[in-house]
Amino acid sequence: MHIYLSRPAVQVVERMIEPLLDKRRAAGLLHMFPRETVDYFSTFTAGELEVEAVAGSHDSWGENERSINYLIRFPHGPRVLCAWDTGYYRDDSWEYLSGRYAEVLIMDCTFGGSTTRDEYAYGHLHIVSFLHQLEKMAQIGFIDSQTRVFATHFNPHQGLNHEQMQQRFDHSDFTVTVAYDGLAIEV
Repeated sequence: MHIYLSRPAVQVVERMIEPLLDKRRAAGLLHMFPRETVDYFSTFTAGELEVEAVAGSHDSWGENERSINYLIRFPHGPRVLCAWDTGYYRDDSWEYLSGRYAEVLIMDCTFGGSTTRDEYAYGHLHIVSFLHQLEKMAQIGFIDSQTRVFATHFNPHQGLNHEQMQQRFDHSDFTVTVAYDGLAIEV
C-alpha cells in the first residue's frame, strides 16, 4: 500500500515509527508501506487516478507542514476534491484552484454549528466558513450549480445533529448534502 505524504510528513512518520520497533522490523514495516513524497500544488498518478495536491489550511507536526487536500481525476473524467482537515484556504490554494473545476466536492465541516470560530476559520471549517469557502470557489469558477457538494469530518461536540446541520445548509444559497455513515457517492 502506497502512502502519499508531504515531505515534512514523511520525516515525521519515519521518526515516529522507528523508536517503536527494532531497526530490522521498522525497516520491514516502512518497506511494506512505501511513502510517496508529494509536493504541494503538484500532480501525481496513483494507480489509474490523476491526483493534484492542494495545500490545505491546517498545520501539522512537520516544519512548514500543511494538510494536503486531493483533487482527483477519475479515469472516466470527473474530478473530486477531497478537502478535509482544512479551514478557509490561503491565497496560494485559491490561486491554484482558479481555472480548475470539480464535479464533486467533499469538504471539512468539523465545527458545524460552532459560534465561537472566526468567519474565515483556519484549521477546520464550520458552517459559516464552509459557506464562505463555497462562495469563493463559485467566484473563481471552481464549482458551480452542477457540482455536488458534501459536508463531512464532523466533531461530535459541535452542537448540531445531522438533521439540524442539513436544515442550516438547506437555508443557504448552496445545495449541500451533510454526509452520514454509509453514504456512497457515485462519480
